[in-house]
Amino acid sequence: MSQAAAVALLAVLALGCSKKEESGTSADSIGVNACDEYVKKWEACFKDPKARAIAEPGFKELREGWKTLAGQGDIAKQQLEKTCKAQIEALANNPACK
Repeated sequence: MSQAAAVALLAVLALGCSKKEESGTSADSIGVNACDEYVKKWEACFKDPKARAIAEPGFKELREGWKTLAGQGDIAKQQLEKTCKAQIEALANNPACK
């Protein structure tokens, strides 16, 4: 599958799930504690509408990728835990979060 087709498929899936997202953050859960924590911190960090508009497309793509990886089993979840912890540390140093 080409990258464009994969992105289109993710967009269609995201549209189909929009009602779940409206009901709360549990629908957005990645299923890995550190990743879910990163999502909460990212959302709290990017309050400025301009900065959020710039960062959000990449954030959404990252979050969907993490969800996909988390569905691939325990080894993938263990790796994601490490990755997301590192992302939390990097987010703390992001100028938009200060």
